[in-house]
Amino acid sequence: MADARAVRTTRVESPAVTELTRRRFLALAGASAAVVRFPFSTRAEQAPVTVQDVMSRVQQALGGTPAPNSADGLKAGRADLRVTGIATAAMATVDVIRRASAAGCNLIVTFEPTFFARADQPSPANRATDQTFTGKRDLIEKSNVVIWRLHDQWMAQQPASLTTAFAEALQWQRYQTAANTPERVVVPSMTLRDLVAHVQKQLGAKGLRVIGRPDLPVTRVVLSPGPSAPAVTFTNLATADVILAGEPREWEGVEYVQDAIAAGQAKGMVLVGRVLSENPGMRAMATWLTALLPGMRVQSLPVADPYWRPAAS
Repeated sequence: MADARAVRTTRVESPAVTELTRRRFLALAGASAAVVRFPFSTRAEQAPVTVQDVMSRVQQALGGTPAPNSADGLKAGRADLRVTGIATAAMATVDVIRRASAAGCNLIVTFEPTFFARADQPSPANRATDQTFTGKRDLIEKSNVVIWRLHDQWMAQQPASLTTAFAEALQWQRYQTAANTPERVVVPSMTLRDLVAHVQKQLGAKGLRVIGRPDLPVTRVVLSPGPSAPAVTFTNLATADVILAGEPREWEGVEYVQDAIAAGQAKGMVLVGRVLSENPGMRAMATWLTALLPGMRVQSLPVADPYWRPAAS
């Protein structure tokens, strides 16, 4: 999916509507199960469940096979491998691969690429000798795990779980105010410093970057997890105090906010990091898969914040 993704349009209004969202996910899973029979059972007499079985079931539930230009698909391992457990992760890092294998999960469903490029196919010139590429490939083979990227189809489904799950991780779902703008929340008044402390605690963040005055009064927040499209910032900053972003490009959204502040506007931006902001969405995916694949062990493996910040002098 291109970084300049569109703003999602499904929104949670209240805890009751949040519960309705969960029921819609469960209904989708139930409807799929009624149409196609797969042997998802813990009983020994049932036939083994393969990676292909899982992919077929998930793709049908999400509306068919991915588009021809999609980056989704198997990135490592065999489709005929019997699945012992499924791990969802924002990225199949070396740490995630090790933890999945130790937990008995031999299918990793990843949101982001595994081999450092959109289609997991960077220039082949150095792949045969680069120790990072070869070491990760060898670890995957030794661990006997399969890596399946599920990004484009997951992002295309509604309700938009990435934003909804991000709000839930921050305990802000009750502050989402309109059904057609899921990215907007109105929180109790606090300073930007206090908002940053809350985000840091709830997400386990170590490397947040912040634009704006620490004492800036904040109530109106726009959520933009994952790759933060400039359109989110351009469209929403006028009626927001802070953009809580995953990974905006500096020369787009970041400098737009910075120039707005320099021009006298009381604005701010918090950069969480792309993968860290996607962890809640992968927990939502694990919950959805658990309902879709009864009898299959599914768990979410969060990716740790890769950054650290030096202490202020």
